[in-house]
Amino acid sequence: MVDSCGRFCSQPTNGSPELLIALCYDTDHGCLTVGVERGSSLSIKSKPTDTYIKIIAIGEFGNELWRQKTEVIKCCSDPIYDYSAVIQLHRTDLDVCTVRIEVWSSSGVLRRRQILGWLAMGLNSSSADAQEHWEQMKQGAGITVTKWHRIHLPE
Repeated sequence: MVDSCGRFCSQPTNGSPELLIALCYDTDHGCLTVGVERGSSLSIKSKPTDTYIKIIAIGEFGNELWRQKTEVIKCCSDPIYDYSAVIQLHRTDLDVCTVRIEVWSSSGVLRRRQILGWLAMGLNSSSADAQEHWEQMKQGAGITVTKWHRIHLPE
């Protein structure tokens, strides 16, 4: 499916917690853009919650290369984050790094934080679909590839 901006994307599956993730690698500037566009069914015990996203780039040996987080979206089970993170990465590093995307809730008077779920893309992808998305981005020659991904619940 092509969205209103001309990007290739998929449709969410109903009921499962998911994130709409956009990936693009700019070979001219050596930049990986990770977009977190929106979430679907992100709630705790069927109640909308305040959520935010952490994006972490992890190197081949488990070292953290980069980290950023979105703004908190208040009381929404289908939040629109519309957030893009740009990570400086050499083309060869795409084969040996992992991008971990975590969904966090922030609730209560003390703003207690709790992880709702996560997904990983790249060297240690969390699913075959995430790995396929990563490969499509690498082959995309600067084209943004957008897909819905189920998040894995914390262990």
